[in-house]
Amino acid sequence: MRDPNSLFTTQAFRMRNRDLIYVSNAPYTELQKVLGVFSSVTGPVASAAAIYAYGK
Repeated sequence: MRDPNSLFTTQAFRMRNRDLIYVSNAPYTELQKVLGVFSSVTGPVASAAAIYAYGK
């Protein structure tokens, strides 16, 4: 659907009851997953460092 001509192509398809439409992931979704894993590891470390620094 990045190409504007795709709009005309999709209008040619007929949908019937109980048909499914598959929409793939956006390109940035994989990057978002990696950043989510990274932040889940660094988040607790940063919190511990902040608590330690606050206690001094």
